[in-house]
Amino acid sequence: TVARETTSENRARGYSIFYMMVNIGAFTGKSVVDPLRKSLGDTGLIYLNYFSAAMTVLALLAIIFFYKSAKTEGQGKSFKELWQGLIRVCSNVRLLILILIVSGFWMIQSQMYATMPKYVLRLIGEGASPGWYANVNPLIVFVCVNMITSLMAKRKALTSMTIGMAIIPVSAFVMSLG
Repeated sequence: TVARETTSENRARGYSIFYMMVNIGAFTGKSVVDPLRKSLGDTGLIYLNYFSAAMTVLALLAIIFFYKSAKTEGQGKSFKELWQGLIRVCSNVRLLILILIVSGFWMIQSQMYATMPKYVLRLIGEGASPGWYANVNPLIVFVCVNMITSLMAKRKALTSMTIGMAIIPVSAFVMSLG
């Protein structure tokens, strides 16, 4: 949607707004769920899944009823064209290598969310709130995404990605010091 609704001049800004909105959702979701988790106790945790599903349906309904594309020209593709495109994409070796790299990143990221709460509870105690520690990431993204987009606006995508990949181990090291 961002690619379709933006021009080459404002595409980076469009993606930064999209990314900011995703992180606002991540921050507010964790802010709401952490008190719910505590109030429901261990036996009521299943209801957090229902809450998450309900919020997802609510967001989908908001998109269906309130979003209208500004660009309606063109026509859709047939199932055959979509399938041929998928085969073409899956046969691109460079893209598959990128997917493996990105998958590795997300494996590390999800490991953080799997192990970090246990680490925080062990380090600080049962009164700790891992959800609030997990909120640091979306908060930092929300606060910094527009500034970073402005700084990287004149750079090529590969340069921006390389700088971002170099920052990841540095930030992990800085977090390990705390």
